[in-house]
Amino acid sequence: MGGQISKPCNALYAGASLNAQGAAFATAPAVDRMRRRMGGLWVGGRLHIDNAAIGFEANGLNRMLQENIAPVRIPLSSIDAVELEGGWVTKIVAVSHQGGVFRFRCFGARAVAEALRAALASKP
Repeated sequence: MGGQISKPCNALYAGASLNAQGAAFATAPAVDRMRRRMGGLWVGGRLHIDNAAIGFEANGLNRMLQENIAPVRIPLSSIDAVELEGGWVTKIVAVSHQGGVFRFRCFGARAVAEALRAALASKP
């Protein structure tokens, strides 16, 4: 890929849920409606992309308030496609890979998607 990308972003976790501490900060019915509408919960953290893989790890606040948000690591060799989807403030990058689809949103999403596509085009 020729370089590394490290930036704050939100990743969509289908299985994420509030733990007891998180439930104290948000109303469970509202969070459940949001999860159903979006197919999961958006979790804030940091995206890392290098020549080998895409990685995501939730930030401390999200790790404290939510569960089922394990770090993500997707080898570039397992990626089939990268699509840019619409979003409210930021676009969403959908990475189709052998294990499913990983979605994240961030400022500069178009440039991130283009960098990933370029990396895929140059992989053996």
